[in-house]
Amino acid sequence: MFIILALVMVLKGIFFCFFSILLMVSDLQGQLALEDLFEGETEYSDQSFDFDIIDRIIRYKININTAKFEDLLIVPGITPVTAIKIIRYRNRKGGFRSLNEIDSLLNNITIEQKVMKEIFMVPGKIKNNKIIFRMRQRLLEDIDKSKGFIESYYYPAPLKSYTRFSLKYGDRISFGFHCEKDPGEKEIFDHTVFFLKLEKIYNIDRVVIGNYYLNFALGLVFYRKRYFDLFTEPIYPLLSRSKGIIGYSSSNESDGFRGIALEKSKRNFNFYVFLSSNNFDANSVNENAVSGFYTSGYHRNKIELSKKNLVKENLNGFRIEYSIRNGIKLGITSGKYSYNKSFVILDSLRNKNDFSGDRNFIFSGDMNITLRDINIFIETAKSGKNGYGVIGTFLLDKRNLQLISLFRNYSPGFHSIHGNSYNSISMNNQNEVGFLSGFKIKFTNLLRLSVSCDQFRSLSRTYFYPMIKRGVKTLFRLNYGSVFDFLYSSKKGDLREAKNDSDGIPRQYNILKSRDKLRFEIKNEIFDNCFVKIRIEKLWERKNSYTYYTGENDIVDSGILLYIDLMVKKLKRYSFNLRQIHFKSRNNLVFYQFERDLPGLLSIRPLIGLGRKWYFLVSFKLFKFISLSSKYSEIVYYGVNSIGSGWNKVDGNKKRSISIQVDFDF
Repeated sequence: MFIILALVMVLKGIFFCFFSILLMVSDLQGQLALEDLFEGETEYSDQSFDFDIIDRIIRYKININTAKFEDLLIVPGITPVTAIKIIRYRNRKGGFRSLNEIDSLLNNITIEQKVMKEIFMVPGKIKNNKIIFRMRQRLLEDIDKSKGFIESYYYPAPLKSYTRFSLKYGDRISFGFHCEKDPGEKEIFDHTVFFLKLEKIYNIDRVVIGNYYLNFALGLVFYRKRYFDLFTEPIYPLLSRSKGIIGYSSSNESDGFRGIALEKSKRNFNFYVFLSSNNFDANSVNENAVSGFYTSGYHRNKIELSKKNLVKENLNGFRIEYSIRNGIKLGITSGKYSYNKSFVILDSLRNKNDFSGDRNFIFSGDMNITLRDINIFIETAKSGKNGYGVIGTFLLDKRNLQLISLFRNYSPGFHSIHGNSYNSISMNNQNEVGFLSGFKIKFTNLLRLSVSCDQFRSLSRTYFYPMIKRGVKTLFRLNYGSVFDFLYSSKKGDLREAKNDSDGIPRQYNILKSRDKLRFEIKNEIFDNCFVKIRIEKLWERKNSYTYYTGENDIVDSGILLYIDLMVKKLKRYSFNLRQIHFKSRNNLVFYQFERDLPGLLSIRPLIGLGRKWYFLVSFKLFKFISLSSKYSEIVYYGVNSIGSGWNKVDGNKKRSISIQVDFDF
């Protein structure tokens, strides 16, 4: 059955390939290389913040002759060592005159030439005083409605809408506005953010008013949320790409700040000052207390609406950076939080390490040293109630070799509410110690090998992990440019999870012994910029399960996924992407795969059970200033009568969705 479906999928791909011979197409390789990097970082993520930034970079590019150190670090593949090399070369030569100079300087393992052409520009010495206005309108809807809409548990507005405006005048003034509503929400402005950014005003380098992010050092104190877990790229996801103060226009409703932030440089010092007063969703206990943040962002009924903007967070803080000389930087960061309601722990047995109270203070110091091909970055932090966190990275970045080591130690009582640094156990940077090492070797211009190993354990027992949790993650990846990619990753250890009956007594536990993934992928450019990609992925999971009634049992789960992808682009006028996927897994084993989506939108879709999925994405440039994109997707599960559960249950075995987006650029 599975082989027959695979043959049908291949025939469908061949049909579309013959159709594409009629197209005159242009370069897609740079875009594919960028997407490969993002699949490595965000394979298990539902965040699109970074991808949205890169989408804007691809469309409007970075001026290599004026970009700051922090601006360069945002580019996929650019390490601190490489950024320093670019700046030193620029200062020595008076700037880059062509992309060939960049290629000569960066002809190493860090960044491919085809990626470089998508990102950088060398405009010469021109004054940028243009006014740029952009607008994006996005609409998404599920064709097959869930139980919540059919029985009117959700508000009868199944459309998801997204609107964003941005205005930029030269390099000195930027304005952004974003509003969004999820399916089932009544208000079209359910989530609204805005920012005004001013550069070089009244002797202040940067002022941001409204909503903003703070990204500092290695992320122990302030960093926007990102998710690591089973990475497929050993170098890029681990590096800090801090950019200080960033105007915030993301759809994440449980992150960021609202107020004013300032940046000032004087000689070898950089000063940052920030004030914020922002409302967040929370789970209410009584008029004066909450039990934690409510992070889903949904406000579709009275219960969910009662959680909206329930707690107010006030923050004031600062950061000071001192550059001893080019390549050596010291920094300190401080933040003081207060809340209008107290956080309480309702179950001290289960959640003893959670944040409690209505105040928190956090302070950190960091050191960043870049000498020739070596970068060393260390940050230590202390939070209220004697919590602490330490993280350090060592990077060797040579022409054909990258080597990285990372150490972290987060105490069980460390509370960094808006911080986010590398972790393997808890997304909250708590109760973990670990050491990671990895390397990437470039044998030829195309052949590359990546290997990494991460060892970690928890520092104390918890209710859900009654034994010390420990494990090892390994990665082996061999790829030959955009032709083929072989990956093996493994997660092994004694990872115990407890489940309990309604009386709270542990009746069942699972000990994960191993989780292995094997992936093989080939890509082929069958015509100019007409690409076909085929992926086969196999998963295995072995665990020991104990229940009160059946005793111990060894369970082995497995799954397989196969897809074919077709990508075509004609000049800069239109493009399309077709993907057909077949998957089969047992006992809730989940596949995650990167999907191309509407411009600026990142999709990491979970697939579980037995079924198939396909989607079609098309983009047109109607006029010089108007672009139109649309996507249709359909997923079918075999042998089921419904999909999902509770109010999100959909009758039948099929789920379909359609989305459309219009971009205006003036």
